[in-house]
Amino acid sequence: MAKEAIEGHIEVLLEEGHALPEAQDSDVHIQNPEYAGGIWYFVDTNPVALLGKTARYNLTLPEQLVNLVDQYLDTHPTAYRSRSDFFAHLAADHLLQR
Repeated sequence: MAKEAIEGHIEVLLEEGHALPEAQDSDVHIQNPEYAGGIWYFVDTNPVALLGKTARYNLTLPEQLVNLVDQYLDTHPTAYRSRSDFFAHLAADHLLQR
């Protein structure tokens, strides 16, 4: 239920062209007097998955950079599903949190 609520909020922000809130350390919120006595949970979401239909795009990069990306993906197999997922998250991190 919490995940659906958060994802719904993110979808509305993106549809309306708003930037996603910048991630902050949980201590920032815990120390905020407005949230005193609150119960805290961490919910894993994937804003990239909420951006809609995918589009194929051909990207040209230096071979050494591609090799570095592949090495990273090989050593972090659960971080991203593919090169495309890696680049989608990289773009989202830079463009959606203006």
